[in-house]
Amino acid sequence: LEEDRKDMKQFIMEFNRVASHAAGGGVLSTQEWISMMLNACGGATTAVRALRVLQREDIYQQAEAAAHHEY
Repeated sequence: LEEDRKDMKQFIMEFNRVASHAAGGGVLSTQEWISMMLNACGGATTAVRALRVLQREDIYQQAEAAAHHEY
């Protein structure tokens, strides 16, 4: 999986294809997309560690509580 992420354009295209299948051919909500992306990347990558730190920030939690997941 780490090797696959070296080509991020291809990784995102494939991820979005799988996400579309998970959404029954549609589009996942932003909240679902973020959750699936975090799970797809695993906990050891720099990007996921940074996102998990961000999720602990007040500004993130306020946006999440207000259902502004696109923020």
